[in-house]
Amino acid sequence: MYVRKQIEDLQQLRSDIDRAVRIWTEILEPHVEYAYLKGSAAKEIQTPIDYVPEVSDLDIHIHLRKGAFEEGRRGVRQALHIAAEYEDLFTRGQYWHLPRTQIIDISKMHELGTYYTPMRRNIRVLTGDPRFPETQEDIPLTIEEHRKIDRERGVENDQLLVSFRDSVLDRTTLDLWAGLRKINWRVSPSVNRLLSQTENPFEIWEMNRTSVLQLLEKKYPTIAELFRRYYEHAWELYNSNFESSAAYRSCLELGYGIMWEAREALQRLEA
Repeated sequence: MYVRKQIEDLQQLRSDIDRAVRIWTEILEPHVEYAYLKGSAAKEIQTPIDYVPEVSDLDIHIHLRKGAFEEGRRGVRQALHIAAEYEDLFTRGQYWHLPRTQIIDISKMHELGTYYTPMRRNIRVLTGDPRFPETQEDIPLTIEEHRKIDRERGVENDQLLVSFRDSVLDRTTLDLWAGLRKINWRVSPSVNRLLSQTENPFEIWEMNRTSVLQLLEKKYPTIAELFRRYYEHAWELYNSNFESSAAYRSCLELGYGIMWEAREALQRLEA
């Protein structure tokens, strides 16, 4: 049975992440052409805001082999078995937290032309050999094109910003996690998309949150304060064993505030 433990050292986080990655590599290898880790778990954990257990996730992208998974009920059973295998293998050993995982099959994204290829240095390859560019110069995308993509994706939060009030009006206890899941994966990207408009976007997306916060403090101090407090309360939520309704609501308010302020600042830049 999974039991969360108090984190006393950031190296404990890295130890858990590395162990989870080894287990997922073993599980996924028979099913994928390649797999890699990206996002906060793949970057340096310099300060506590860089990775908050179970609020941050293991962002694993895979390119599935054809026919790797069945469809319908059998496919669902297969997927549930894989998730259970990961949880079982991980919790057999010593750990502090069970890294929450988000696995995305990018094979269909490639077919649709909606996938932005990362630089090899910004990912951690789990298995296979993804043919990704080594440097910024190898990417067929200019800085201005990258900024345009970030602006367009920033607009994707607009509907959520309008509807979020009503969606949290009746949230209590277990329902609060569902509310947080709506925004926790949007908070950091909303800030990156703002900063990319005046800084080198390739460099912005390489930064861990500690570096992003330092830049925010210089350019957008109001957003910087919200950003810092959001992750402080996210740690408070973890340390409460995800039982503190007050910590949930602080995260919801601050996370929304970050996205709102980032969107307002982006609109001012576009004006």
